[in-house]
Amino acid sequence: MSSTELSRRERKKDETRERIVGAAIRLFMKKGFESTTVDEIAAAADVAKGTFFNYFPRKEAVLDALGEQVVQEMEEVTRGLLARPGTASDKIHRFAGEITRRHSTHRELSRVFVQRMLSNLQEPTHSTAGRIRELLRSLIEQGQAAGEIRPLDAARASAVIQGAAIGTLLAWFSPESGAFDLETELQERLSIILDGLAPRERGGR
Repeated sequence: MSSTELSRRERKKDETRERIVGAAIRLFMKKGFESTTVDEIAAAADVAKGTFFNYFPRKEAVLDALGEQVVQEMEEVTRGLLARPGTASDKIHRFAGEITRRHSTHRELSRVFVQRMLSNLQEPTHSTAGRIRELLRSLIEQGQAAGEIRPLDAARASAVIQGAAIGTLLAWFSPESGAFDLETELQERLSIILDGLAPRERGGR
């Protein structure tokens, strides 16, 4: 097989995979994750059911593909933030805003994704969360180098921020907590954390 034929074959595989993911997301948004079947996804993507399983071992695996897409987008966002001027606080707020908008756009998918992440430590969603945490860590470390964030454990600080974000999401999913704007609430909670990460005056504790 020539390199041209190989690249054409790979491109076709990528297009099929993207078509399946796109069809699945549309159905998840319309019917809900639990109510959507693999048969319906395959039909909407115009592929055989067996073709679906060639790309994804089960329906939940489509969420992992969506998570990978988000990570790639956030890697690009982070590179841009690291390269631009601005305070560490502003960059971290912008980072959080980008993540939040993705959750707000796909509330049902976000709920299932977070539930999947919390229910099984072996699922790929944990890798996704870890990679997002590392991106946030790089912003914290840049802020530390600039003297804008105290010289504490950047990995731990990143985990604290991510934990607060997950807690905010869980409250947002719960009907008992009352309706609130996710981005506004998360930004307010983030401000509290960043205040605690700011350098302290000499003699302060």
